[in-house]
Amino acid sequence: MLLVPCGTQTQERLGHPAAVCGWVLMSRLLKKLFWTMVAIPFVALFLGMILGPPVFFVMETVDLFKMRGTAVGTVENVRIDRRRSTSRAVIHYSFDVGQQRYVSERYLPGFAGNQGGWTGGAAHAEEFPVGRKVTVYYDPHSPDRCALEYGWFKWTIGFWLGLWSMLLRPAACDFTKRSSNKSKLLWCAANATLIYGIALIIAGPNAVRVRELGWHLLAWIAAFFVSLLVLLKKSRFNKNAEAYPIKEKQRKSLPSA
Repeated sequence: MLLVPCGTQTQERLGHPAAVCGWVLMSRLLKKLFWTMVAIPFVALFLGMILGPPVFFVMETVDLFKMRGTAVGTVENVRIDRRRSTSRAVIHYSFDVGQQRYVSERYLPGFAGNQGGWTGGAAHAEEFPVGRKVTVYYDPHSPDRCALEYGWFKWTIGFWLGLWSMLLRPAACDFTKRSSNKSKLLWCAANATLIYGIALIIAGPNAVRVRELGWHLLAWIAAFFVSLLVLLKKSRFNKNAEAYPIKEKQRKSLPSA
């Protein structure tokens, strides 16, 4: 049996050297397994959840800045790419720029909306029947960079906003201790962002179109005022609950007739 020097004091304290070295080897192996199979994948997943959406957002924004040209395209074919619980409509279309014909399957700018699948991702296939004329947005310097939608992928926006609002809400909930107007407004903003992000993912369009940003802003403002009304109602309820024991105590202290 291969023994690893474990130190005289450790051997004397735990007994037989072979048992000591075996325990040391086992503990080292368990630590390596923990970091390899648990800690490192968890950290990578957490960083991916935190940093992934902002990276996708930047990629999509860069594409939007570059895709300044428009052309009339034709839907050639549509197929559904189904996964276990997700799907995606793969729309095959063609368009002409000058004397050159281009063919693409890119539906959204960036990367996230053109790979894999998402819940309800095949629903918009009905909007693109074969033969339909569509508007294609493309980069004049590189027409292969193109898309059928001019906006951001809803999961990029919704997931990012929802995640960061959940991280902000604990800090904003300090209003219960400090009752400052700034913390109350921060709580309302975080809550409205969370509501908007979840609603966008569940019921929103696949693309947050640039021309529809005003409507999305109005939706967020509506969620903000709903959160504000809930906060005011909760504050009024807390004040009434605090005042009731005082009124009851004063009523009991009055002399009976």
